[in-house]
Amino acid sequence: MKMSDSVAEMSFAAMMTLRDRGEDRFSGTGPGAPWGWLYGGEIAAQALRAAAATVEPERPPHSMHCSFLRPGQDRIEVEFDVERVKDGRAFSARRIVASQAGKVITTMAAGFHASESADELSLTAVPAAPSPDALAPNTNWNGLFERRYVPTDDPSRVLAWVRLAERLPDDPVLHACGLIYIADDLFDGPPVRMLGFELWRPEEFLHPDREMIGQSLEFCLWLHRPIRADDWVLLDYRCTTMTNGVATVNGEVFSRSGAHVATVTQQVLVRLK
Repeated sequence: MKMSDSVAEMSFAAMMTLRDRGEDRFSGTGPGAPWGWLYGGEIAAQALRAAAATVEPERPPHSMHCSFLRPGQDRIEVEFDVERVKDGRAFSARRIVASQAGKVITTMAAGFHASESADELSLTAVPAAPSPDALAPNTNWNGLFERRYVPTDDPSRVLAWVRLAERLPDDPVLHACGLIYIADDLFDGPPVRMLGFELWRPEEFLHPDREMIGQSLEFCLWLHRPIRADDWVLLDYRCTTMTNGVATVNGEVFSRSGAHVATVTQQVLVRLK
């Protein structure tokens, strides 16, 4: 199924409105990315949305582990098949397979957890960073979210405030999907800096004589506390190792109030041309 030309103007909420095809099967569309294939954060967010449609609303998303197997093609509908792996007393587990034209492009394992009364501890301190209002906006490939970099001298690190551009309703699933969408944007930043490119000058590492190709392989996210993806969150990402063409990037996500709301990890294929 071809996507309409107007999809480039699709809102995030509209992108997360999937078609229910029955028997835990869903489908969705979204805008293409300038590098020629679908943005991984878009597919992962839609996969979580599909899984959540099969889980009781009292169990918000807790975790997701995503494997990107093939690039998603622009203007072709993505189909999401959800398997109900488990529904326990407090946790639910789902397996999601995303396909296009009969070929699997992404798989995901998603977890959902009912709220429990328990002590809260946080041993991860929010890094020192200026308010997003004190930082200049950055040029962005996508109008669905805003990004503001925090300068840092550590070439293995990227620190940035990010938020969705549109206001969302009070839906914890939608905000979890929004966090996945914006969190996927910065993972190639630390490898870019470690290889000597200037992150704040994208024309440098997109120059035809010095082109770097970064492609997501694995994307994991654990939600610790409720978040609002339409409010500023601080992403603190570090590349811990880069070998055999694969960079591993670990990160923490903090709310504007300083709460540690999520932990993220991604493996990125890095190649130089």
